[in-house]
Amino acid sequence: MAKNIGNGADKATSEQAGNLAGQFPVCIGARLMLTQNIWQPAGLVNGAQGTVYDIGWAPGADAHRDPPSVIMMVMDKYTGPSYLTTDDGREVVPILPVKRDFFLGTSACTRKQFPLMASYAITVHKSQSITVDKMVTDLSERDFQTGLSYVAVSRVKMLDGLMIDAPFERASLHYEKLPDGVLMKVRDQDRRKQQQLDQPLFQPLFS
Repeated sequence: MAKNIGNGADKATSEQAGNLAGQFPVCIGARLMLTQNIWQPAGLVNGAQGTVYDIGWAPGADAHRDPPSVIMMVMDKYTGPSYLTTDDGREVVPILPVKRDFFLGTSACTRKQFPLMASYAITVHKSQSITVDKMVTDLSERDFQTGLSYVAVSRVKMLDGLMIDAPFERASLHYEKLPDGVLMKVRDQDRRKQQQLDQPLFQPLFS
């Protein structure tokens, strides 16, 4: 689906290609997520989710072979001006492809792709900026980073909307001793507090 230029560009991962996927599934009604900030004041930010309303191709393009030129989205939290409004009052926003330049070794490459990814399931890190009514999560694996499970379950507005998909052990969430990484953060916070001044060194010139 992406347009790639450069030696090995078609095999580059999304991380190598500036957060642009080589391909992703898309159809009318699909749930997608933005992978970059497009228009922050209007809610078109990295992590914003929405539903595909329509898909458009350039005049003369082959829909079975050529990539789309625009994906029309109904974004969950869009607050910008109206571009197109559906009969039931939903605001439709056009999402256009973007281009990223990157290097694979010494080879200069380019990828042109929509800054989107499927969002039926997402990682905990990607969920940090969102709040949802309902979600399913899996806590069966021990956190590889302290606090991930808390971040996951706190994305839902009410506990009634939370479903835990698999059994988990309390030990995977409870630490008898704080991990070294957490202890380092606590010590750093204490050190920073000690460096703060209770009173300004100089009196203000104007009151």
